[in-house]
Amino acid sequence: MSALISIIVPVYNFEDCLGRCVDSILGQTYSDIELILVDDGSRDQSGAICDAYQSLDPRVKVVHKKNGGTSEARNYGLELASGEYIGFVDGDDFIEPDFYQVLYDLIVKHGTDISMVSYREVWADRAVEKADTGRTFVLEREDAVKGLLLDQEIQNYVWNKLYKRELFREIRFPVGVVYDDINIMYELFRESRSIVYRETAKYNYCIRETSVIHTDSHKKREDGLLSILKRFYEVERDFPSLKQYNAYALVLWMIRIYTYTVKGVDPEDGFIKERMPMFCRLYEENPAFILERLKPLKRVILFIMLWDIEKGKEAVKKL
Repeated sequence: MSALISIIVPVYNFEDCLGRCVDSILGQTYSDIELILVDDGSRDQSGAICDAYQSLDPRVKVVHKKNGGTSEARNYGLELASGEYIGFVDGDDFIEPDFYQVLYDLIVKHGTDISMVSYREVWADRAVEKADTGRTFVLEREDAVKGLLLDQEIQNYVWNKLYKRELFREIRFPVGVVYDDINIMYELFRESRSIVYRETAKYNYCIRETSVIHTDSHKKREDGLLSILKRFYEVERDFPSLKQYNAYALVLWMIRIYTYTVKGVDPEDGFIKERMPMFCRLYEENPAFILERLKPLKRVILFIMLWDIEKGKEAVKKL
C-alpha cells in the first residue's frame, strides 16, 4: 500500500501558469497525494483558480492568506500537511508525470530520508537539462553535506526532492528571506541519515525574469550571503572534517555575489567589503583546494577580488 504524499505549492499572482502546474501534479502516476495550494494574497485570479481546482478534486486543499512571501506560505502548508512524505512545487513550475513515483520508489528502495532527481531549466525559447544520465547514488549524511557545499550534483533547491515528514518536526522556512532554500536545506541534510539521488530530469524549473529570484536587488544578494554565512558557521560546528569544503563554498558564493553586485543595477557592496578579511583568510588557508574546484572564469574573478575589489569592478563588468 502506498503512502500519502503532501505537496505544498505557494501561489502568488500565477494566473497565467498555475493551471499547467496544478494539472501536472494532479496528473501524476503516483495518485495517493494531497495538494495544498497556499494562496499568498494574490492580486490576480490565482485564488479563484485554486478554489476551482478544490471543487473539482477532493485531493486539493486551499488556504488563502495575506501576502507574507514564499517561506511563510510553505510553512502554512507544512501545518496543514497530513502525508507521510512532503514535497514542494513552485506555482510557476511544472513536473513530469512520474516525478513523484520516481522519488517515492527511490526513497523506499534505498531506505533514505530524502530522495532527489535532476531538473531542466525551461526558458521562453528553450529547455536545458542539467543532468540526465540515469545514474543513481546514495550518500550518507556527511557526504550529502559535502555535496551540498560543492553545489554541483547536489544543490540547495527544495523543490526537486521528497522528504520524510518527520524531518520537519522542528524545522521551518525562515520568513522574509529570499534564499530560504539555502537556510533550510542544510538543516534537513543534517537531520537526515542518508539521501538518494538519480540523475534524471523530472522537474521543470521555469525561468521568469519577473520572479523574485531572478530580479536583481541589494536585499537578494545580501540575503544570499547571510544565508551562506549562517550555514558556514553551522557546518564549522557540526562537521569540522569538512573544513576545506566549507571554505570553498563560502569563497564561491562571495565570488558569485561580488559578480552580481558589480554587474547589477544596484551596486551596493559594503556588505561584501566587510567580509573581505574572512574571504582572504579562507583562500590563503586553502588555495590549492579552492583553485582546483573553481571554473576558470571564477578563478579570474577571485584573483581580481584579492587584488582590489574596488579597482577590479570595471574588469569584472567586461567578463
